[in-house]
Amino acid sequence: LRMTGEFEKAKALYEKALILSKKLRMRVTSQSSGIRHSRAGGNLCLFTKKKDSCCSLYPAKRGRNDKKLQISPKTDPLQMRRTEADILCGLAMCSKGMDSFSAAVRLLDRAERVYMEEDDKTGIAFVYWAKAALLRIQNNLAQSLKYFKKSEALYKKTGDKYGEAYAFAGLGGVLRMLGRNKSSLSAYSRADKLFKPLKEPFGLAYANCGMGSALRMLKRYVESMRCYEKARKLYEKLNCDSELGYIYYGEGNVYRKTGDNNSALEYFNKSKAFFEKSGDRRGAVYTGLGIGVVNIESGRK
Repeated sequence: LRMTGEFEKAKALYEKALILSKKLRMRVTSQSSGIRHSRAGGNLCLFTKKKDSCCSLYPAKRGRNDKKLQISPKTDPLQMRRTEADILCGLAMCSKGMDSFSAAVRLLDRAERVYMEEDDKTGIAFVYWAKAALLRIQNNLAQSLKYFKKSEALYKKTGDKYGEAYAFAGLGGVLRMLGRNKSSLSAYSRADKLFKPLKEPFGLAYANCGMGSALRMLKRYVESMRCYEKARKLYEKLNCDSELGYIYYGEGNVYRKTGDNNSALEYFNKSKAFFEKSGDRRGAVYTGLGIGVVNIESGRK
C-alpha cells in the first residue's frame, strides 16, 4: 500500500502492527518457554508449541530450518524490539509520503535508538537512507548526500546488496539535483547493476527512471527515452501511479527539448492525470510548470 501511494491505509496497518508487536513482546517476555521464531525475507512470524498456532505480523513462510532457530528467553524480546523499530520506519515513510516531515524524523529517531542499542547495522543503514531521502525533499542536498553515502557504506559492509542498490539510487538523485549529471548517471547505473540479479522490479524501474533523467540532462535523448520506456513498463505492472507521473513528465521534457511541443503537451497532460490520481502535489506542480512552458513556447496563452 505504501509503495502504491496509499499512505493513509498503510499507516493504519502499521499502527495496528505496532500495537500487536508490543503485545507479542510482552507475551514473549512472560511466556518465553516453548516459543521459537522464524524470520523469512524480513518477515517475522512467531510459532508456539501448539499445532497450527501462529501469530503473524506479516505473511511469512516457514523455512526448512525453522526447527533449528531456537531462541533463548533473553533474546526473544530483543527480536521483537527490532521488529517494532522496523514498523516505526514504515510509519516514518508513510509520514514522508504525506509530507509530515517532522513526524517522520521523530519516528526515525526512535527506530535509530533501538537499532543502535541492538547493534543492528542494517537497521541503522535504513534510517540513514530514510533521513537522506527526507533531507533531499527539503532541499538540504549537502546533508542528504552525506547520509546516502553513510547508508551505502554501511549496507556494503553488511553485504546487503538490496540496501546498497537503493543507496546508490538515492545518491543518483541528489547528484542530479546538484547538477553533477555524469556522477548521477554513474550512481544510477551502479544501482541498476545491483538490482538486476536481485530481480527487484521497483528498484529496476527507479534506477532506469533516474538514468533517463540524467541522460536527458546530458542531452542524450535517445538513450534517455529508452530508459524511461523500461521504467514505464515496470511501473505499469506495479500500478505505481505517482512514479508513472514522473516518467511521463520526463518523456514530455525530452519531447520539448527536441522541439516536439505537441507530444510534450500530450505527455505532460498524461503526467498530470497520474499525479492527480495519486495525490502527488509536488509532481502536479512540476507538470503544471511544464505545460506552462510549452504553451509559452507554442505562442498559446
